[in-house]
Amino acid sequence: MTTRTFEPTSPAQHAAAMRGALPDVEEFAGGWWSIPVPMPGGHIPYNLCYAVRDDAGGVHLIDPGWPTTGHLDVLAAGLAHMGAGLSDVRTVTATHLHTDHLGGAGDLRAATSARIVLHREEDRAVREMAGRRPAHAASDAIDRWGVPADRRAELEAHAEERVERPTADVLVDDGDLLPIPGRSVRVVHTPGHTTGHICLRDEDAGVLFTGDLLLPTIHPGVGLGAHGDANPLADYLSSLQRIARFDNEAAPGHEYRFRGVFARTITTAEHHLRRTREVQRVLQRDRAHTVWEVASELTWSAGWANLQGFFLMSALAQTAMHIEFVQTDAGRTAGG
Repeated sequence: MTTRTFEPTSPAQHAAAMRGALPDVEEFAGGWWSIPVPMPGGHIPYNLCYAVRDDAGGVHLIDPGWPTTGHLDVLAAGLAHMGAGLSDVRTVTATHLHTDHLGGAGDLRAATSARIVLHREEDRAVREMAGRRPAHAASDAIDRWGVPADRRAELEAHAEERVERPTADVLVDDGDLLPIPGRSVRVVHTPGHTTGHICLRDEDAGVLFTGDLLLPTIHPGVGLGAHGDANPLADYLSSLQRIARFDNEAAPGHEYRFRGVFARTITTAEHHLRRTREVQRVLQRDRAHTVWEVASELTWSAGWANLQGFFLMSALAQTAMHIEFVQTDAGRTAGG
């Protein structure tokens, strides 16, 4: 029977998150360690990198974090808590391609010869994005969205930022086991946040690494990578349903560990479905609205007038996906 209530499982991580502070390195679930890695920008202060030893003494990492100055020193200090060092790292698995999850893997590979593990679809997306000019893609989207001329510059300036992402040495598919001797860590393909996003389930330790699919308080965006043929929101909702059956402790990419995966999938799905219904109501009044006009009539936690740069770009992208979703049979049902 799945746990129907939500509760933090690390009081120390929870307390640190409530203060906006960096939590301590911590052991949990039979040999796993969480290592907080600071992130630039201040909106989300850190990601959680996870480390475990294999049967031969090698170390394997999940989501090594943002490649800031001193990034490797942070990881080395964290690994020291488990009596290991950077030279012990054998594989680095990223749940998805975003810089705060995959970005630091390239430096680690260069320093240690560790192999980078990605889902096949995520590696394809990394390669596709490497050959695409962000500013050109953003300009096309800005045209489609009907952004007013006086707001284009800030969006185009944001899109100029380009981060190099490493490609994979090892490709995995849904149901595969990670190459960690002595551990049964199974890949669960959970597209939506990105096309090749994965969760990872340590079947013996009873822990589910959720990446950015499911977080304790944050509602992750969808479609934040190279797009496939499917609607990212439809994929995301299906992925939530897929992991809802796992009654495991959740180890997310940010904030703190928790129990109650089922309960959190319900509240997270409802957050997105509320937005779907809100978009549908706007479209029912006037289907000629542009994405910009629809977005301006929606409820945003920071307030529409306060959205700028990355947050404005994200709001418009999310609105566009909801518009597309409500025009599908699944979206019309959800919106009704």
